[in-house]
Amino acid sequence: MAYYINLLTPEIYEAFSKTGMNVVGFRERQRALAEEINPGDMLSCYVLKTAKLVGVLEVTSQTYKDDKPLFTPENDPYTVRMDVKTHSWLSLEDAVPDNSDIV
Repeated sequence: MAYYINLLTPEIYEAFSKTGMNVVGFRERQRALAEEINPGDMLSCYVLKTAKLVGVLEVTSQTYKDDKPLFTPENDPYTVRMDVKTHSWLSLEDAVPDNSDIV
């Protein structure tokens, strides 16, 4: 099992929160990185601009291509996808602030 940080914009955080929270997506240019992630690996979700850790997801599938809009109404750029199981997911108000210099 490996751990990865999944960086989200505030808009994508909101979009993911409104889905079944069982699929994450990456841009095509991130395919090589996404393909290194395997079932059983964990994603720590970090929301940019807010500097908050909001959740932990377990990857349950290999990557696959899906052009169906999921995170944006049309022309969704996050078409390299993988299935996940949500272990924890917090609202931005309850999220863990990251005040470290590391992230």
